[in-house]
This record gives sequence, structure tokens and C-alpha cells, in this order.
Amino acid sequence: MVKCKAIQDLLPLYVDGVASEESCSLVEEHVLSCETCRSELEKMQNGEVRLYFKNDDAYKISVLKGLKKKIFKKMAIVAASVIAASILVFGGIVFIFEREIPLQYHNADFTIREIVDEFYAWTFTSMNEPPVLVKDEGTILEIVVPSRYFARMSSRVINIDGEPIRIMYFYLARTLATTFRTGTDSNQHMRLATSRDEVRDGFDGELINRIELYYLVRPIRQRNYVSNEEFLEQVRAGVLLWSGVLE
Repeated sequence: MVKCKAIQDLLPLYVDGVASEESCSLVEEHVLSCETCRSELEKMQNGEVRLYFKNDDAYKISVLKGLKKKIFKKMAIVAASVIAASILVFGGIVFIFEREIPLQYHNADFTIREIVDEFYAWTFTSMNEPPVLVKDEGTILEIVVPSRYFARMSSRVINIDGEPIRIMYFYLARTLATTFRTGTDSNQHMRLATSRDEVRDGFDGELINRIELYYLVRPIRQRNYVSNEEFLEQVRAGVLLWSGVLE
């Protein structure tokens, strides 16, 4: 809303008939709800108040410039408020829907199971050729997790005492949005490993059936850059969930 002082600066121009259409609209809209400015306008129109400088072009230009500055300042404040509100809304959405909150082991709801079924696995046909995806049948180690959680996992094959072992870990996380989700929760079935998994790097494409699976509260930072010793130490600090050989 335009302040009274700005309107009163325009009143002489309005009465003199030299105000712009925009300024006239501002005056007419303002005096509908402002008794003080409406009374001042009536006095000018009735000749009760002398209109100083009404024919002074410099004065008129000065008044218009002052009004434009005030309008521009108001528009800048509105624009800044809109931008700030947008940033807050966007930040709130990210915080509610995207920020993951890791679950402690005793709060995590999941099931680990072994099943025998058909599956697709990468197989090395030759050390000089890339692996191919083939259909096979065997034992699958999988995790069943409610869909309100996010399951994050990682693994690395490490040679321990001359035997290649797949060291795996996973953790569950939630967001504020999923925390308050109501209704029936469906499950996600996530395959962790199979009895036909092969690894080439350093192990000549042999089957890696021995597995250690751990639960961590949060992922290993920069896991792609830590050594096998550091990876193993950090993973084994978690909760051991499953250890054995997939036949």
C-alpha cells in the first residue's frame, strides 16, 4: 500500500491534471480508503488550499521521481521477500523429502534370507573379454526392507588369509516424510549376492561364495579411496548379520 505522504505529493499534480494515468489510479484508489487524503484532495479541488508550484515543471518532475523511487523500493522489497520465501520453501522440501536419517541397528526393520531361484549373473567367459549376463539358478542372499526405508549398500572382495571374501555392508535410512507415512507398507526385495557371482580383478574370474554381511549406522566416507585394510576395519566395526558360503 502506498503511504499517505507519497499520495499527498501527487495531489497537486492530480488536481492540476498533469499526473500520469498510473499516478491518477494510485490517488483514486488510495483516497477511497484514506479519509485524511480524501479530505486534503477535496480542499484542493474546492480552492481551500493553495496549490504551490502547480505550474513549476521542476517541482512536478521532482515529485514524480520521488514517487518512482518509492515504488521501485517497494517492488524490490517484494521481490526480495518472494525470493527468500522460495528459498525457504525449497530448503524445507529438501529437508523433509531428501535428507536421509540413518537408522540405528535396533531401530532397523529388515529380514535377511536365502532363497533358491533363477537369476541373472555376470559371468566371465574369457579373461580377455568383458563379462556377459547369463541366466542361472542357485542360492540368492537377499534383504527384505519396508518401502518406507532407503537401503544403501556397498561391498568389496578382499583376500583374507589367501581366500577371497566378499565383505558387504548396508544401512537403512529414512526421511521426515517417510517417518510419518501411514497405511500399509509394501516391501522391497533387494538381492545382495548369489552363489554364481564372479569377480575378475585379482581373482581370475573365480566364484566368490564366501560372504560377510554387516550393518553400519552410516556409510564409509570416500569408500572408493580407502585401502582394503581400512575398509575391512570400518565394516567389521559394525554388526555382523550373516557369514557363510552360498552353495
